[in-house]
Order: sequence, then structure tokens, then C-alpha cells
Amino acid sequence: MSDRLLDPVAEDFVAAAGGGFAPSEDVDNMIAFSYLIAQGSWEGDPTLGHGFNELANATDTQENRNRLRDLAAQAVAWIVKLGLLSKVETFAESFGGGRVAFQVDVYKPGQRFPVKAGPFLVSVGAG
Repeated sequence: MSDRLLDPVAEDFVAAAGGGFAPSEDVDNMIAFSYLIAQGSWEGDPTLGHGFNELANATDTQENRNRLRDLAAQAVAWIVKLGLLSKVETFAESFGGGRVAFQVDVYKPGQRFPVKAGPFLVSVGAG
């Protein structure tokens, strides 16, 4: 099944080269959805989404960058549980000023190489 591709950074659909919108497999939009909404904010299922807001009052330390990696993996754990992804690997890097970027490598069942999702920016503390 194919749908319009969501860009979780721009929070909009992705334009296709020839006009219209780029197509997407459902799992790609599930990943984008998980990073677009805060956990508990979607009435359809309050367990879906990310928990990045817990880092809003944190400081940019290695421990909190590791926590961000954990939160990024947890946000898509439901997709792994459904069997649509076999595993995810997350990477986080500080950009200073309270901004931390993370990227997620997602492995779809039967794929040897990951598909990259991101990078995404998250605010960690006031800077």
C-alpha cells in the first residue's frame, strides 16, 4: 500500500519531482508519525509518539544524549513490535545551544542494510 510521504522535519508532505506528492510505504509514514507527535497527544492512541519533551529541562550531557537515543528508539518500538521493522539503531550528536540531532537507522525485515530516518533536531534544556 502506498500513501503520500510525510517529512517529519518539515511536518508536511514531500513534493514529487514531476508534481504532486512523493509516494510512501505505510511503514515510512508510521516512522514519521512517531516523531511528529508527542506521546499522549493523539487521541487515536495515546501510547504512540515520542517522549522528547522530558528533555526540555535537561542539560546537554552525554547521559541525556543517550536518553534521547533511547527515546527515539522507544518512539518506533511499536512498529518493531508489529513486525514491520526488525530493529532500529539511533545516533545522537550535540550541536550546542541546547540542540541535539539524532538519526535513526531502521532495518526492515529481510533487508541487510538500513534505511536512514532523519536527522531530526531536539531541544535539550535552555542551552
